[in-house]
Amino acid sequence: MKTTTPRRLREKIRKDLVENFPGCSIFFQPADIVGQVLSFGLSAPIDVQIEGSNLAKSHSIALKLKNEIEKIPGAVDVNIKQVFDYPTLKLTSDRVRAAQVGLSQRDMRTAC
Repeated sequence: MKTTTPRRLREKIRKDLVENFPGCSIFFQPADIVGQVLSFGLSAPIDVQIEGSNLAKSHSIALKLKNEIEKIPGAVDVNIKQVFDYPTLKLTSDRVRAAQVGLSQRDMRTAC
C-alpha cells in the first residue's frame, strides 16, 4: 500500500485545484494545536498585513508585495485574504414608494 505525506498531499491538492479552478485562492490551516499556537491562529507561518486609510492604495501595495513574495523559492499559497472583486448587489430604496406599500426603512433593511 502506497502512503503519502501531508506535504505531498498538499502539493497534489494545490495542483488539482489550480488545474480545475483557475484563479482560486488556496491555503492550508495548521492541523495540530502546536502549529496553530505557533502561528497565532493565522493561516500561514508568515502573515503580512498592509494597513492604511486609502483602501485602493493599500490593495495596490498588497498586490505588488504578493507578486514579489511569489518569486521567493519555496513560497506557496501566497494570497491576499481580503476579497475585493466579489459579486455585489447594491439596492437603493425609494422611501416614499416603500411607505405607499406599507414598508418602513427597517423592513427594507432586514429584507436584504
